[in-house]
Amino acid sequence: MFLFALGILLCATPASAKGLLSSEIKLARGPSAAKLVDRGVQFYYEGRYQKAQKLLKQALNSGRLNKTRRTGAMQYLAFCQVALGKNNRARDTFNDILDAHPAFRLPAGTAPKILQLFEVVKAARPTPELPPDIHHAQPSSGRPDSPTRIEASVENMPQGGALFAHYRHNEASPFSRLEMRPTPEGHYRAIIPAAPAGKSQELSYYLSLNDAQGQAKGALGSSAEPLRVPMKNEVVGGDKPKIKKEESSTWWIWAVVGTVVVGAAAGVAIALTLPGNDEPTGRASFTFILEE
Repeated sequence: MFLFALGILLCATPASAKGLLSSEIKLARGPSAAKLVDRGVQFYYEGRYQKAQKLLKQALNSGRLNKTRRTGAMQYLAFCQVALGKNNRARDTFNDILDAHPAFRLPAGTAPKILQLFEVVKAARPTPELPPDIHHAQPSSGRPDSPTRIEASVENMPQGGALFAHYRHNEASPFSRLEMRPTPEGHYRAIIPAAPAGKSQELSYYLSLNDAQGQAKGALGSSAEPLRVPMKNEVVGGDKPKIKKEESSTWWIWAVVGTVVVGAAAGVAIALTLPGNDEPTGRASFTFILEE
């Protein structure tokens, strides 16, 4: 019935529109853009670079790829271009990727010839501003009658930036803020005072990092979801600090996972690891030392 109706529609359609209608129907019935990427990557690993390039370009031109798939398709398109000896086009493709994702990296195991060209492209570009990377270790408990020293280290600290510790000893109190001072060892340190009258069941805190203009550039925890450390009169010996990490850099690593199978059921599983979101956050590392 569908074919009969389609035949009538084509007969009644002007010749100039028939080609467009047929193309749209063919596109609707054809493989999805994501499938085109999968097949293109499979052809690349089979050494069929022309076919791989054609499918990857078709997928990119469709406008139907999400950010993850689009980045992966562009990466493998550049790989094909290098394999076909089209290094200038590969440079342009790598630049397009880096324009969208300045922190983009090629996965481990990339062919040296491709990696060398990519590094040349990166070296010719301005150094991107990387998000702050803060390292931290959270203690399992503290002493309510003693001040707590917090230390943190920060990679990629913005020029003129500052790191702050926000803390409170009970839920009814607002957060107080302390600026963490740099140490000779290259860390940042703040002393959180003991609770009033030494009474506290829990220390709540979070960190914030601002640039020289006072704009937020990173944080660990928040006023709504602070980090929490139980306060005990005696610290149980042998307790080991818990490690918490938060990733913020948007590292784009396209990898092929699994085995390429040739045949009717051929397919390739592709994954792009995207830890964190687009806004700068970071990993942070603190050491809490209780002062008597």
